[in-house]
Amino acid sequence: MVSPDNEKITAATTTTELPSESSSQKANFFPWLEDEEQRGIPSKVLRRFPVLGALGLVGSGLTCLFSWATLYFFNGHKVVEGGYLPKPAAWLSIILSLNSILAHTAVSQGVAISWWYRASRRKATVEELHNVWATGSSIAAALTTWKAFNYIALATVFVGTLPINGILLQNAMTSGIKYHQVNKTANFSIATSLPAGFSADLNVDGSVGTYNSLWQTVTPEIVGNMDGFYKTFDIMNSCKGDCSATVEAVGFQVEDVCPTYTIPYSLPTDTSSNSTVDSTIFSVDVTWNSSTPNTIGLNSLVKSSSDCAGVYTVANCTLQMAKVKYPVWVKYNETGDGKWSWYNRRPWLDPVHRLSYYNPSEIVEVYPVVTETNNTVFGGIASALQSYYGSSIVMHPTTNGTTLKYNGLFAQQLPTGIIAGQTDQFGNAVPTPDRCNTSFTQFFGYGNPTDFMLTTMRETMFYASIYQAYQDQISIQTLDQTPDWISTNEYRVLWKYWAGSVGVTLAIILFILPTFYGFWTLARKTTLSPLETARAFHAPVLREAPKHLDTPGLLKELGKSNIHTDMMPNEAPAEK
Repeated sequence: MVSPDNEKITAATTTTELPSESSSQKANFFPWLEDEEQRGIPSKVLRRFPVLGALGLVGSGLTCLFSWATLYFFNGHKVVEGGYLPKPAAWLSIILSLNSILAHTAVSQGVAISWWYRASRRKATVEELHNVWATGSSIAAALTTWKAFNYIALATVFVGTLPINGILLQNAMTSGIKYHQVNKTANFSIATSLPAGFSADLNVDGSVGTYNSLWQTVTPEIVGNMDGFYKTFDIMNSCKGDCSATVEAVGFQVEDVCPTYTIPYSLPTDTSSNSTVDSTIFSVDVTWNSSTPNTIGLNSLVKSSSDCAGVYTVANCTLQMAKVKYPVWVKYNETGDGKWSWYNRRPWLDPVHRLSYYNPSEIVEVYPVVTETNNTVFGGIASALQSYYGSSIVMHPTTNGTTLKYNGLFAQQLPTGIIAGQTDQFGNAVPTPDRCNTSFTQFFGYGNPTDFMLTTMRETMFYASIYQAYQDQISIQTLDQTPDWISTNEYRVLWKYWAGSVGVTLAIILFILPTFYGFWTLARKTTLSPLETARAFHAPVLREAPKHLDTPGLLKELGKSNIHTDMMPNEAPAEK
């Protein structure tokens, strides 16, 4: 026969446990490892099933699917600008918040089940129930109450790692530039010829006089442009990405492939020769004459050997102005300034490697000669080229040795194989006995000054054609099936971070699950409300409450009772 005391315990907790010989404080990590036996009394599992906790676990797992769907949907889509549509970060924040709510709901019900599962044991102690409540309610308590660390504390700690889940999931979404090729009909604003008087007026003797005001303004951007490209705001271009095409523009035809010959030299090595004659060891000249207005001359001399006795290499080029073909890259908004950048592909082997020699243009037609009397098309261009590139380096003997004299801006930029610009405190060149060993082998990536100058002069004509089209707004070349590589800022997914987020979520679910162990042994659905926990401690007013009556049922019976009078009918409340 069961004693009255046993009946009270059973009524307050459960009817499913026999007295055990082991202590309820036995230090097994998981509850199913403990050696207490449960009665085989049929239980109404469905009625006791923790629906909210199960929904929390399932919902938390589904957030992994929701996050995958969000990332999959936005992956490869254009980055959302402005505030019109929710961005991926907003959706992920919603999913993370939902996951946090669901995980905390599940662990709260799991801790309540674990607390009541422990309270249902005949040898349960106050300390044990306090530890279950403390480690299930606070991460700090779970980490500091190490003697009582078990599956409940582990679940609490893992739920505390939810912020890591947020960091991983937010980092799973990034963005980057992606190029899409679109073949379309494109307009290119570039002139095929230059108008009369484009560059300068002529003096009475036929020499170049005053530059045209527009040409004088744009000369610094065109002549001596070492960027390798020319930028324009010309909205007549329809390329909206990176276009590749072949257009026609102003250039030249090199006659007789620049005849080249040599001149012997013997330079003094020191002052013993008593030579006082200057020796030119490098020179570049650009020439033009009004009698042949469509012809520009290029002459160069270079000492390519370090020997003090050898030969100079001399080249004399005749350039006939012509319409030529330019394979080009046209890139829109390359540096975020809304401009079109024009690149001539002729000097390039591929987009990465530049040629070290002059690559001749494909000629469309040589321009017919038109007599010029008052102004000129190409005379001012030739004059500007001579002003920038016309240079010489002269070896000057003195009684103390030899010095090098640099004439012209271009000459000052050339590496000479010796310490350039050696001067004294007054800025005078310092004499050195063996300046004759000076040589020139590299000209900004080219092997000789002629190839460098031909390439540079063609770039000048190319840039001038772009500039002229911008001025007249009618020089448009329309080309069909032009590949246009359009850049788009798109979302990109780093799936490894998403996988890490999924791992964190699944670990949280995995370690919450054990807290639901034993729910089928309880007499009812349980919570940790004060009214519920009072039953575990056998409060007099609740001692006779039926074991199957849950919290809502208790509230219907006792919810209106006064805690000071109705709960303690034989004692009056003390005055405060």
